[in-house]
Amino acid sequence: MKSGKNSNPKESLSVLNAQIEETERKIMDRQHNVQVRTDTLVRDLQYEATLPTTLLLASEVGFIVGELTKPSAKKERQTAKQAHARSAADVTPLKKAMNYMSLAQNLYQTLPLVWILDTLFPEDASKTRSAAKDTKVQHPSG
Repeated sequence: MKSGKNSNPKESLSVLNAQIEETERKIMDRQHNVQVRTDTLVRDLQYEATLPTTLLLASEVGFIVGELTKPSAKKERQTAKQAHARSAADVTPLKKAMNYMSLAQNLYQTLPLVWILDTLFPEDASKTRSAAKDTKVQHPSG
């Protein structure tokens, strides 16, 4: 009794090879199609992502999310007060001295030296100004 299959091994081998080749071709076609679709999708996404309306929408969404997640001013003040209370308890005389020295250095760098001297020694500053005016009067320029 013969079954429905080919009994010739060469014929069945050639049919099997043809099926394998056909399957390989289909796989290659699908891989190519996937690659083409991927490239198209990436190109379209890059185009859409760089549109001015998309960038504006993204910045607006980011701003809104930032505003919604920002802690309230009341909580910030409370946490600042708590941090100040903790740091005030930890301040040693050395830290205080260093803070004052840092403050003096910052003031010296930001304020003009003449203003500092005028503020600290007003009587000397007025003498210096009057002496400078006298020398200008005695030696007029020009």
